[in-house]
Amino acid sequence: MNIILIKVNAQCMEQLKSAFSKMMKDSKNINAGDNMSYTNYTVKVVYNDSTNHPAVVSTIEIWQQKKLIEIKSTEMEVYQDEKDAFMVLPSKKLITRANAVMRGAPDKLNTVLGSMQDSLFKNAKISSCIDSKVKGYDKIIMLDVNERTSGTTGISRYIYYVNTTELFIKKIKIIYKNDSDESSEPNGLSSVEYVINQVDYSYKGKKLNENVQKKIMKTDKLLADKYSGYQFVDNRTKN
Repeated sequence: MNIILIKVNAQCMEQLKSAFSKMMKDSKNINAGDNMSYTNYTVKVVYNDSTNHPAVVSTIEIWQQKKLIEIKSTEMEVYQDEKDAFMVLPSKKLITRANAVMRGAPDKLNTVLGSMQDSLFKNAKISSCIDSKVKGYDKIIMLDVNERTSGTTGISRYIYYVNTTELFIKKIKIIYKNDSDESSEPNGLSSVEYVINQVDYSYKGKKLNENVQKKIMKTDKLLADKYSGYQFVDNRTKN
């Protein structure tokens, strides 16, 4: 590898690290403040066997203001206040109730970012870093995972679509090892892609419900009329 390419890759890695750090810091700061945050992202899961397992695409919206949380997608809805957390699964006609998760929203995107940040930079190396003129990002950074980690996780490559001016990761694509490989991901995943559509840390377009029980239930044991026919499971634990 020539000197120029080494320098370019090193610069790209620093830009990626900076984007990671800024996004995680922004997320932690908003959760500690009074403002409402809004995140909208799309997840696309592609399987090796596309005939029997077509790609699954889902868009998730998350609103959070301190301990008040609302999450919506086509598959589920979550409503949380300081006391309760309700999950609504329309396709299963099921509602569950649990104690509130005080540590914050069960945000899959932040979980993905956090886990990547912890291990990625010591277990992967840049194989490609190219400029882009696509709206939303100006760099496409590809990292190949080392064999040891790939054998454990089934992941062979990460691709990041980065806005280096705003230090923002617009899209993440995770590539899994080919299913023909004996050590590949057993669930037959080909790739998982996260596209961040919108992040607003001072969202004004919604007021979150401070008493989610009143939204979901008539009484402590009876669901609201709109959830007629739903099964109800109470998973709360007593302190």
